[in-house]
Amino acid sequence: MNLLFLDIYYDISFLIAVVDVLLATTSFQKNKTTGRYLAFACIGAAIVDISYLLSISLKQYFAMSVMSSIYFITIDFMLICLLVFTVYFTKGRFTRTGKTLLFLCTSYALFELFVFAVNPFREIAVHYVWRDTLIASYSYEMKPLYWMHLIFTYILVAAVLFLLVRKRLRIPREYRTPYDFVILGIMTIVSVNAIFLFWPDTSVYTLLDYSICCYSLIAFLLFWSCFNYSTHGMLNTLKTSIFENIGQGIVLFDYSDNLILYNEKANSLLGGIPIDQCTALEDFLTHYDLPTDVATESESFSQQCYILADGKEQPLRCDIQNLKNERGQRLGQLLVFSDAALETDLLSGFQNWESFQLFIRKEPNAFHRPVAVAVCDINSLSVLNATMGIHAGDHQIKLLADTMRQCFPRQAYFVRGPEASLFALCSHSSEADVLRFLE
Repeated sequence: MNLLFLDIYYDISFLIAVVDVLLATTSFQKNKTTGRYLAFACIGAAIVDISYLLSISLKQYFAMSVMSSIYFITIDFMLICLLVFTVYFTKGRFTRTGKTLLFLCTSYALFELFVFAVNPFREIAVHYVWRDTLIASYSYEMKPLYWMHLIFTYILVAAVLFLLVRKRLRIPREYRTPYDFVILGIMTIVSVNAIFLFWPDTSVYTLLDYSICCYSLIAFLLFWSCFNYSTHGMLNTLKTSIFENIGQGIVLFDYSDNLILYNEKANSLLGGIPIDQCTALEDFLTHYDLPTDVATESESFSQQCYILADGKEQPLRCDIQNLKNERGQRLGQLLVFSDAALETDLLSGFQNWESFQLFIRKEPNAFHRPVAVAVCDINSLSVLNATMGIHAGDHQIKLLADTMRQCFPRQAYFVRGPEASLFALCSHSSEADVLRFLE
């Protein structure tokens, strides 16, 4: 069982080293300062992984000591590269103080390079004590220089964490996800490494340093955070934020006309969407008295609707858009609801002339040809206003508007024109169709 566990550990560790090398190659290809230093850190992680495996596998004292020294030295330079990467990732540049501190860190790392290069010949940092175990046959007897090495590495890790936490606290909540993952990953590695150093048990399961296996995960998280999250993860987060904060109601159905999602604005404008009654597109259109016969695969159009919300009839404009991919395959149906109260003529309930002119200039293809236009007015309206009062004339205009909504099809688009003229625009309709409606 112990041998099987070791084989699995070796296989995973070699696989991790390969992943680190691949990440390093990809990072170099980014041709950015952050990419270069992340690549150096990934290469360092691969060397740390392989040198650690060799150090715990070798029984010969000198060979094991050399591999351990390579392991310790590489950790220093890997962490320095990680620190430089983090500075560019979080701040974009080094300050004068930062450059001075980096110089001091690099100088001390060179000093440790000398210390651990000498250690296999004169044990000035670590004394290795033989023990009869299946793996890791030498335990560490730590001397002051090795304790200084530990303190130095933890200072570097603390500096990286400090930069990440500070950056995280200064940015909006929506941008914090990549920092959260990296911070959690680094803290996990530090904790596991500390347990490995000071755990007294000598079984195979407790002799192995599992934090080594996490280095590749951290490298991947850093790569994703730096190069991929901004274009994928952050884009999705912002899409969600925009989707919920946009001033229009959005309702989306999939290619089989099933409800996928809607935002809170749509729920508010429509007076509450009853999910159990609106899971299918046809049911949704029927429930809100929208035209179902024109919601075909080839149609995209604008539609007026009047929703009963809070006991009052609320005018809305609904823009229905068919979504297709580059092959022309139907992806779904998008309905965008706009509050038309400010654009609506209070007397007729139709869109007012000024806002309609702006709308048609902005959306010249909102109505699909052939488009039939009916213009209705009231004969001798001025005489009626003069003899019976303007209220009587207004009442007649309202009656005409109500009658037009009853006689014209639901997909007709109604506009209050100049003075008392009322327009009905009917997409995909002929003159004969409109004459039949007018009778």
